[in-house]
Amino acid sequence: MKKKRELNNLIDKAIALFSALVIFILVSAVSICVFSKSSWHDIFTSGRITELDNRPKQFEKDIVVNAAHLGKIGGVWTLTNNLLTEIAKKKPNWRFVVAIHEKLRKDYQIPLPNIKHVYVSMNYTDPMEYFYKFLNWITRNRYHDKLLQLCFYDKIFLDSKCDLIWDPSGEDTINGFSIPSVATIHDLALFDIHESYVVADHISWGRRRITAAALSSKKIITVSEFSKRRIIEKFGLPWNSVEVIPIQLGKRVFNFVDQGSTQSVLKNYNLQDKSYLIFVSGFWPNKNHERLIRAFNQFLQKEKTSNLKLVLCGAKAPKELFALTKQLGIKERVIFTGFVSDKDLSVLLQHALAFVHSSVYEGFGMPIIEAMAAGIPVASSDAGSLPEVAGGAALMFNPYDVSSIVSAISKIVHDASLREHLISLGKERAKVFEDTDKMIDAYIKVFEDTMDKKQIQEWKFQGYSAQKIVAEKLWQVRIC
Repeated sequence: MKKKRELNNLIDKAIALFSALVIFILVSAVSICVFSKSSWHDIFTSGRITELDNRPKQFEKDIVVNAAHLGKIGGVWTLTNNLLTEIAKKKPNWRFVVAIHEKLRKDYQIPLPNIKHVYVSMNYTDPMEYFYKFLNWITRNRYHDKLLQLCFYDKIFLDSKCDLIWDPSGEDTINGFSIPSVATIHDLALFDIHESYVVADHISWGRRRITAAALSSKKIITVSEFSKRRIIEKFGLPWNSVEVIPIQLGKRVFNFVDQGSTQSVLKNYNLQDKSYLIFVSGFWPNKNHERLIRAFNQFLQKEKTSNLKLVLCGAKAPKELFALTKQLGIKERVIFTGFVSDKDLSVLLQHALAFVHSSVYEGFGMPIIEAMAAGIPVASSDAGSLPEVAGGAALMFNPYDVSSIVSAISKIVHDASLREHLISLGKERAKVFEDTDKMIDAYIKVFEDTMDKKQIQEWKFQGYSAQKIVAEKLWQVRIC
């Protein structure tokens, strides 16, 4: 009798525990729906982009562009926008269904008849952050990333009736090998540099997604030989699985600007012609703004009579950098412009004394090419792909050594003949990256080869074993 009561009690506890677990899952799911503004159906069904169900007769191919990860600014945003626009013009019989964050509805509009925009809800709020931290704690991070993907990214691509998926940010997902996919992986910064140089919350998640993209994509595109070597070394891929297509946007922002507009732009930022250094980039930690500011301060300490300023273009700067300029007493000498239009950027680049690129890691380094095309001398970090891209046309320095940055600034400010020499070299180097058609044609060839029916059949035939290999290698590759 006693044993029976104990058994009944055990069963009751098991039922209670199971009920509590079910309630927890339901409450969690409802919370996700509420906080992310996603519907129950979106989260728990394998929804697809419905625009692909009935392809208009004038289009031979449907290509889904997974741009849901892109932000409003940065090199990847700029490159993707230009690539899509030009490829769509060259291939009017291809339709591009572009999945973009709904917050960018007003910012991301390419007005071409063969580009369809689909806006994805991915509202990552503070309550969501606490929920994921709790989920991470109780599951030891086993399902954390997968749930995030299920809720916000992957659901729009599952069962999509398209001919190709292209992820321009290199954070694609394993799509079951039912659809050929191409990923553009710009660099492996999340793997290669110390964690203090990248956003901590993004490290684990970003590494998993890049690993999935590298192992599951039929073809990988990258932007430099440096990045190609790192991708192949990291993931053990065949040499021909990665295609290098350098960025060809050397004259992207340089249209003629009249003298009146030039003066207006300079006045707006309280600047004068050739009286400032400039650095254009987002404020990611790897961009090394802190050392650049400290180096600029040391330069000013030595040059008491200098009226030189430092202009930092990009998104909204972190408050720590504002505090640093105030602490060093150079608040009025460092100009944080925030995001600037292409017109303003054109003026700011062409009228700067020099461009200083201080990053500790780059997969390419498009801003130094833009600076060279603008006709100003460039001082650049010698890290990552920057020496490859600069091609001997920039004054190089060690980005980890403040004194090295100070020395480069001093040389480029005081040596007029050096500036003229760098300008001449830079203009020739920029020409190597001006052939936009060459870049577009290379992308189109990769897309066509990936969609080739013969290759697809062979690829699908091997799909099951290949998928098992990907699943196994995801655990083998060191992602944490």
